[in-house]
Amino acid sequence: MMHIKGNRQYSCKLKFKEQSILDRNPHQVQGFVEDVSGNKVASLFGKWDDSMYYTTGDGTGKPKDRVTSSNATLLWKSNKPPPNLTRYNLSSFAITLNELTPGLQPCLIPGI
Repeated sequence: MMHIKGNRQYSCKLKFKEQSILDRNPHQVQGFVEDVSGNKVASLFGKWDDSMYYTTGDGTGKPKDRVTSSNATLLWKSNKPPPNLTRYNLSSFAITLNELTPGLQPCLIPGI
């Protein structure tokens, strides 16, 4: 269980569900947002490696009903990896951070 306290008057409790032999749906996260008085105002659900959604209310419905519900709002979605991954699984952005640009050339120690 992870408890996140915001700087406003809300906090969030997330539970990372363990994968079991019967339920082969890994990486599941479920949780809720509550106000200062402890009332559940929103529920969160999804997969920590794929996407996360939220709905307003206490989220008493079944998780599968919440995902297909029209009131579920996408909070975050993972970007698919680029087709030209390196052996270290670096993204295109990370590779450009290591690129030697003409402005850096004079800063290098000669002879290395």
